[in-house]
Amino acid sequence: MEHWDVVVVGGGPAGAACAAAARQADPGARVLVLDRRLPRVPQPCALVVFGITGDLARKKLLPAVYDLANRGLLPT
Repeated sequence: MEHWDVVVVGGGPAGAACAAAARQADPGARVLVLDRRLPRVPQPCALVVFGITGDLARKKLLPAVYDLANRGLLPT
């Protein structure tokens, strides 16, 4: 049986940041990242929209983004 000092479940942006922080805190730490998605492909972790605010964003943009996500058309 192998010994790990830190095990991170999920290799997305938050998991990768946790693993990196663990190694930075203790460079000798044995860190394992478990992720079910193979191969690992970089994924966006934020949606930034310039020039749209208030009612337009709330009534038009956000419902459209949620609809795309619900239909599986955005990267996960």
